Amino acid sequence: LAARARSARLMGFTFSAAFTLLPARMLTRRPLVVFVRSDELLENIIKQVAWPLRMVFRMFVSMLGRCTTRFITVHSQLGDRLVEALGERVRNRIVLLPNDLPTITPDRPRYRVELLRLTGRPEPVFLVASTARFERRKNARLLLDAWKDVPEPAHLVLIGGGPEGPAIEQQADSLGIRKRITFVDWRDDAASLVSGADLYVQPSLAEGMSNSLLEALAAGLPCVVSDIPVHQDVITEAELRFSTDNPQDVARLVTRMAQDTAFRDKAMGICRRTADRYRFDWDAEVVQKIMD
Repeated sequence: LAARARSARLMGFTFSAAFTLLPARMLTRRPLVVFVRSDELLENIIKQVAWPLRMVFRMFVSMLGRCTTRFITVHSQLGDRLVEALGERVRNRIVLLPNDLPTITPDRPRYRVELLRLTGRPEPVFLVASTARFERRKNARLLLDAWKDVPEPAHLVLIGGGPEGPAIEQQADSLGIRKRITFVDWRDDAASLVSGADLYVQPSLAEGMSNSLLEALAAGLPCVVSDIPVHQDVITEAELRFSTDNPQDVARLVTRMAQDTAFRDKAMGICRRTADRYRFDWDAEVVQKIMD
């Protein structure tokens, strides 16, 4: 099919998907566009993928470096990471296209009531939400280590599920903070549910362009995030970021958000302006990036 249409493009939305297109690229010589949505090389290390498999993966990535017409990355530091892995020869083939802000229906009064019901907490309470799959890369354990140093009336709401879920709940029990944390199974309205919280926190070790963070921004929440490359692109103010391995950083930042109204208002303004940066027509932009 690619050979019959002169305007055809071969598109892979991950490295792994792009690998399957290499034969078609070699046979048809049609342009190959690869969307780079996360640092898959780093994620393989975090997920503790076996060393031989990582080497095979890196070999295929090197082949993509030779064969790909254009790399479309969701944040600028992924482009730097590509140059680091594949060499300067790919720099002029990298273009940036972040995710756009999702359309959600924030309804703070309604979802505030729902979060109070789920947590069993009366007002006044400072509700801190985080949505994620419970796996090592999402780093939820950092929040639990921090929470013992976050004073009342702060209450943590973890929305999601995953392989580390039981171990994380056990960690909360062992730290003696189980009553101050509510675990909520994933639900279809999770993006709207967080609009009932007072703060969104994302402690990830690695991300592409996090839809959960964009959803929290779309819901109008102030957000604090781990100090990793993509978060540096999105939340550009360093005072709203924390170390990925220092629970005291998290505790200090959450506590300041809960107790310092002026700082919280400042963070809210920063996050509103950040949300405005990501309001654009992604469909129109991606067609232009692909066809240029």
